[in-house]
Amino acid sequence: MMATIKVKRQKVVLWILLPAAFLIRMYHINYPPAYSTRPLRSMIIARGYYYQSLPSIPQWQKDIAVLNSKSQPQGEPTIIEHLAYYSYRLAGRENIVIPQIFSCIFWIVGAWFLYKIGIMLMRTRAAIFAAAFYLFVPFGIFTSRKFQPDVLMVMMMLISIYAQLRFFENGTVEWFLMAAVLTGLAILIKPMSIFLVLGAFIALSVNRWGWVRIILQKKFLNFIIIAVLVGCSYYIYGLLISGWLRVQIDQRIYPHLLATFPFWKGWLMMIGKGVGWIAFGGAIYGYLLARGRMKVLLAGLGTGYVVYGLVFSYHIHTHVYYHLGLIPVVGLALGPVGERIIIRVCKFPAGRKWIMIIAAAVLLVGAGVVFSNMRYERLRQIDVNLRNKLEMVSNFIGFDPHDAINIISDFGHAIKTMKEIGDRVNHSDKTIMLSLAYSKSLEYYGNIAGINWPQRADMLLEQMRGGRLIGAQERFEKLCSKIKPEYFIITSREEFNKQEDLKVLLNGKYPLLIENDDYLIYDLRENKNPI
Repeated sequence: MMATIKVKRQKVVLWILLPAAFLIRMYHINYPPAYSTRPLRSMIIARGYYYQSLPSIPQWQKDIAVLNSKSQPQGEPTIIEHLAYYSYRLAGRENIVIPQIFSCIFWIVGAWFLYKIGIMLMRTRAAIFAAAFYLFVPFGIFTSRKFQPDVLMVMMMLISIYAQLRFFENGTVEWFLMAAVLTGLAILIKPMSIFLVLGAFIALSVNRWGWVRIILQKKFLNFIIIAVLVGCSYYIYGLLISGWLRVQIDQRIYPHLLATFPFWKGWLMMIGKGVGWIAFGGAIYGYLLARGRMKVLLAGLGTGYVVYGLVFSYHIHTHVYYHLGLIPVVGLALGPVGERIIIRVCKFPAGRKWIMIIAAAVLLVGAGVVFSNMRYERLRQIDVNLRNKLEMVSNFIGFDPHDAINIISDFGHAIKTMKEIGDRVNHSDKTIMLSLAYSKSLEYYGNIAGINWPQRADMLLEQMRGGRLIGAQERFEKLCSKIKPEYFIITSREEFNKQEDLKVLLNGKYPLLIENDDYLIYDLRENKNPI
């Protein structure tokens, strides 16, 4: 009886954590992203769908929106973009807050299923600790507010793993089919999840049937077939028929990077930004403490994550959002560690507990003050060596100042500037743009279309793929063969100054139409030195 009451009290903590986590994510939820590439892609696609359906939108605006939407690189099915489109229709206007709130809800639902997974494998306190880490790790808070499919992927990944555990627990046909279909849906939403969801299933299958018998098990083979049919048919079509997936693979898989030091260093740095090195070390310790199915599941998820990183070798060491699926894995592994900490703290005398509570409150208030005063400009003004040291310290706790700045700043001036640029070029659909976020922010807020001019890092990536370094003149001529550009827009002065050959080309041939502190616009319709 007392044990039941104790468990119920512990569950109350979870019901406090869930709404608290949601409310934290509502802070500045109305601030639109300015330079986040992945959300901007989804925003552009959703706007294209929405504007197409509106007879009241001016034709030029509709044409720009549709052109930009269709020009986005093809990837996973546009599920969240269609969800946003239908939401805009119901709301009667385009409102980026709606899909951002959907992302927050997806993350909270994921926490519930992580807790459900936890109580199947460990004690209630440990499961709640795992969910708490998942809900409040800084990178999870920052990213789960964004309009991108990765958040939905994590939610579906956790739901599918829960269904897998239920299947192995009772073996019914209903749970078998549900687990297989849900696993396939997780893969369909974003194919990167295949490594974790199938890693989990293979580990649980080996634990049940053994390495030798697993191949002969009809349930195992049927599960893989169903999951692959549901999750991979769309991508098989993109690989073998339409061909768009081959392009995506070429841009993501670089096996030669595995033999380089920067790859492993970058991977470690991304782990620090995503979950924090302290938590990651605690997760390794938690794996050593785990027993039974818990250890088996963690082994499958961990192996899947490592294979995933080795396959997607470029993005795993350069893009922190590729580590989003690591958060629930680390949270689950931290469960036993967290439980030990809670038990030890509960044995402390009341005076020591109050000291810890006051110290934690002071730390939170101090962090809040620092957080509220962070600005992008201030961060850029810090000495490079000091900034690198601060980055190393922040990686221990999994806190990236740049993510925090994206929440605090409303980027009002930047967005106003991009709208002004759109007006200055008469919302042209024939522009070349050198701007942050692959010029997607210019396309979205400026209502213009055209071609993005690569930054130096993108040019080096072209070389990494086996291409040669192309000069500005040759690259410019290639772009001109695709469209007849009217304007060259530059908002990234720092990048422009790095490309001396581009500066010589533009200043030598084309008149500078507008120059101010925020941007440059060259008029490509008039050549100063016609041949």
